[in-house]
Amino acid sequence: MALALSLVLAVGAPALAKDRRTLAPGRHDLQIRFEPLPSFKLRDHERTRFGALKWLGGGVLSSPNPHLGGLSGLEGLDGGRRMLAISDNGLWFSFDLDIDANGAPVGIGKAWVAPMLDRAGNPMIRKSEADSEGLALRPRADGGDDYLVSFEGDPRIYAYRDETARPDTDEFPLPRDIRRHLGSNRGLEALAYAASGPLAGATVAIGELDKLRSDRLSGWLFRTDGKRVSFSLLASDNYAATDAAFLPGGDLLLLERRFNLAQGVGMRIRRFPAAALAGADGLAGTVLVEADLSYQIDNMEGLSVDVDEAGRVLLTVISDDNRSILQRTLLLRFELVERGQTPKAKPTR
Repeated sequence: MALALSLVLAVGAPALAKDRRTLAPGRHDLQIRFEPLPSFKLRDHERTRFGALKWLGGGVLSSPNPHLGGLSGLEGLDGGRRMLAISDNGLWFSFDLDIDANGAPVGIGKAWVAPMLDRAGNPMIRKSEADSEGLALRPRADGGDDYLVSFEGDPRIYAYRDETARPDTDEFPLPRDIRRHLGSNRGLEALAYAASGPLAGATVAIGELDKLRSDRLSGWLFRTDGKRVSFSLLASDNYAATDAAFLPGGDLLLLERRFNLAQGVGMRIRRFPAAALAGADGLAGTVLVEADLSYQIDNMEGLSVDVDEAGRVLLTVISDDNRSILQRTLLLRFELVERGQTPKAKPTR
């Protein structure tokens, strides 16, 4: 990512690339350490309310296994007690979260890593092939989930039955002019599946930036009837899209990341009404939370929305450390506490 290079230039120190030895197909046990964060705001340990969100807790993830890192897409299972993630070099990650009575993550339980397979059933090796960025879960009639994955370098969307399967590569035909809008390193970053609401059954893909229009983020809506509808969101304040997820009521959340020498690192989450998404041009949305380096953030790239057993709507955000000694893999968890919100609970799986 361009962020890694910018960080190197900013601090004048080299990044450390982790070992990328190819894994054999299948799950491999993984040890993940969890170092709790004392607060979200660095110098205000008592504050828990940030915009529309309530801070529940978070931590720094690390592992003696060199494969952990570069996490770019995130989805929750079992009401947010188990997380599924992907990395930008074609790896699946799964880990259980230990949760305290207040809903805060306090540790990592069972975890595994597996290589993402190509159409021939082999682990993806080339960066141009394995640059997976967006992840969405789509429920199946048998009670399982299809894993939908978007790729950046070579823009495409694959559907996997699970982490051991070959992909279905024909389900999501992309528009012919997609390369005109998305650069080779600014491709399909955000992916989300709508389980309910006005767009129920649809899949949404959003590009990191639009090289034709600097004030827009281009997106595509894949409907259940097979039709594809384009839309755009307003781009502002030098933020780029990194992930998306639908709320239980149907509205779309967009996670955004900013980095430049003048403004530093930033994280923002915006909310967009689902009914206004299809065909929109420059939809602005509502900012739920925004944070800079006075908060516990890094290169935030993954977003999951879950509903726990108490009916709380949980937002979990994870960072891509770019496999650099200068960055961290952070997992942050919030509760959405907007007044008057009465979402329907998403069944736990």
